[in-house]
Amino acid sequence: MRTLKANQRLIFYALKTGSSVNEFGEETLIYTDPIPYRATVQIGSTGASIAPAGIDTYCDAKIITADMDLPWDEFTVFWVKAQPVEGYDFVMSAMPRETVNGMSYRLRRRGDL
Repeated sequence: MRTLKANQRLIFYALKTGSSVNEFGEETLIYTDPIPYRATVQIGSTGASIAPAGIDTYCDAKIITADMDLPWDEFTVFWVKAQPVEGYDFVMSAMPRETVNGMSYRLRRRGDL
């Protein structure tokens, strides 16, 4: 039910394609152009102090999708509330979790890092 078309909204994501280092040794990540995608998005802060792997699973939003083959990783950035002409507003918070009917991705707001 969570992945019904009526529950989905348009978001954008970009994948890391590489990185560059300037003369001061600072690394800058290089991303693809924003890619449109439709998914169920739940916005609202959640958190947990104890996790199975001992990792903080705090997140500001969750993306739930039935697509099990998305190329998203910990470097993927998202435009959930912002438009692609603006800077991205969410980043991956934790590795995705496989659910009964798909995948659940936890996101943090860009400023909460």
